[in-house]
Amino acid sequence: MDVAATQGHTGPFSEADYLALPEDTSQRVELIDGTLMMSPSPTRVHQRISFRLATILDQVVPEGFEVQEAINVRLGRDRIVIPDLAVVTKVGGNEVVVAAPDVVVLVEILSPSTKRMDRLLKPGLAAEAKIPYLWIVEPEGPVVTAYELDGSDYQQSVTATGDQHISLTEPFPVDFSPSELLAARRQK
Repeated sequence: MDVAATQGHTGPFSEADYLALPEDTSQRVELIDGTLMMSPSPTRVHQRISFRLATILDQVVPEGFEVQEAINVRLGRDRIVIPDLAVVTKVGGNEVVVAAPDVVVLVEILSPSTKRMDRLLKPGLAAEAKIPYLWIVEPEGPVVTAYELDGSDYQQSVTATGDQHISLTEPFPVDFSPSELLAARRQK
């Protein structure tokens, strides 16, 4: 986003202000309690992991679910995040922002520039918004950790690294090894 687009703006940003910003593919811009949070575009490894995981999930999500990459998710008033992946219940929608109740799984792939926000801030906001499942993917290893909302906090369900398998039954059955996410090509 061109920083000039924010010049002259006074006070916190509202959702309307955020949605009026010009699109820019060189950075991701999120809105957290009226503050714009900018991060550079993801690395190629990050994008490979995102694509591979989206492909795996797309093959197993049941009817009525859809896998989306880098969409705007409203976690609350003036809180819009852009998770790396989201499994949503609004299939085929074309809205600019998806509401938290329509998100079943939120996936964050850690990057050096967003690691702290993805590990600390976003899980807390997602828990407040009652998103039932959160997955954190660490490219080194790689490591996939799945969390399930238990009341107001996420509890770790399972962690797998490298060639170990991560097998989940909720919210839908899925089984894969994190090493598959780094493959340069899809295994046949």
